[in-house]
Amino acid sequence: IAPNRIFLDYISDVLPNLGVSGVNTLTYLFWAKKVLNWDYRFTVSTQKENLEYKEYKGSLVFLRFLDQYFNNFEKTLLENIPYSRADIILNRYYELKKSFPQISMEERLKLAIDYTFAQKQFKSKQTGTYDDSFKIQNERKKKILSYINRNLNPYRIYQEIFKKKLVDKTMCKYSLKGLKYHNAHRYFRMEDLAPIVYLQFKIKGTKDFEQEYIVVDESQDLSHIEIATLASTAKNGNITLAGDLAQSIIPPFYIKDWDTVKNLIKDIGYKNISYHQLNRCYRTTIEITDFANKIFRDRFTKSYKLPEAVLRHGEPIKHIVLSKEVKYITGKELKDFVTIFKQEFNKGATTCALICKDKQHAKEVYDKIKPFEDILEREVTDFSENDYRSGLLVLPVSQAKGLEFDSVILLDLNEERYPDTEFNTRLLYVAITRTLHRLIIITNRNKKNSSLLDV
Repeated sequence: IAPNRIFLDYISDVLPNLGVSGVNTLTYLFWAKKVLNWDYRFTVSTQKENLEYKEYKGSLVFLRFLDQYFNNFEKTLLENIPYSRADIILNRYYELKKSFPQISMEERLKLAIDYTFAQKQFKSKQTGTYDDSFKIQNERKKKILSYINRNLNPYRIYQEIFKKKLVDKTMCKYSLKGLKYHNAHRYFRMEDLAPIVYLQFKIKGTKDFEQEYIVVDESQDLSHIEIATLASTAKNGNITLAGDLAQSIIPPFYIKDWDTVKNLIKDIGYKNISYHQLNRCYRTTIEITDFANKIFRDRFTKSYKLPEAVLRHGEPIKHIVLSKEVKYITGKELKDFVTIFKQEFNKGATTCALICKDKQHAKEVYDKIKPFEDILEREVTDFSENDYRSGLLVLPVSQAKGLEFDSVILLDLNEERYPDTEFNTRLLYVAITRTLHRLIIITNRNKKNSSLLDV
């Protein structure tokens, strides 16, 4: 499981070189839609996010709420089965649940219904009385199954939480704006996806989606419920979560420490858990690692082990000052700026990244640089494109995490874009450590340098 499509392209090239084949590589979004059997009609909502509500919906507290909510839903569903002998179905269902907990809810219901109707037919044969024809019995059974299927829709079950105002009323109003129908489309926010998958597994079980082994990269940016749904499909608990809390750059920062994740995995039923904190850095040079550590050292928890670079020296970090931000430069200054990238390719770089603060910043820079492909003699690729192999890639920090490039240019490191906050420290740390060999920092003469650079 990877954080984005660019990372999937990258890993699809790397794995064959390592002699690894037959690996399914997906983002959580594509994996979840596959689990739910959702097609193009299920669309991510463009409604504005509320980070407080988003954090709650990915939390362990909400996970426990979903457990309780589903237990109540299950009870209500069984008690309202449209049949005079519903009590027999209910009792048989709970007998199966107690004796065979591994059977899914859907399968238990089918077995309980089959048992009830078979029992009635058996008693009728024993007594020689047939109060109903086979056709009538079959119609009753179809009616019950229709009732069950109609109500076992995880999207609707989840939606009912907010329709019935079972959580904060303001959150309910916010959530229903994201969970809505329009023509043939059903919308959802990303924060709603994992809870819906969680409910789906309660209904259908995980058997059809179990994997021999699951590896989750950049797991520090997943929610607890996303991790729970993935871990529940790993056979024998064979799951590796790789992540770095220092590189947690996607709000609302669900995971504050790894102990909560370890306890979550234990609660799922996997007892054999090992935790390893790695701090040897094989990607970047000593110069780049030391520069990143100077920025990060005094701004993060003391328990965090700073990376130690292996003995590989490289060029010093280069600092270039432009008159203003890249989107405003013109003429000779702009051409000279483009020449910087060409020099990197002339030095042997295959991949080169222009890393920007956010998506809007990246779009502005891409629009500025794209017309100079002829001078660069390389393709300039936008972060929204799925296929990146070489050339110059313009992307925000959030899309760069997990990737590596021969050369990286960090743009517009001024105080306005990168004030001294924990979040910006992490952004800058991630951006700096994407490079294998060379790092260039761009600041602006008309703006104060980011104080994060005062090292």
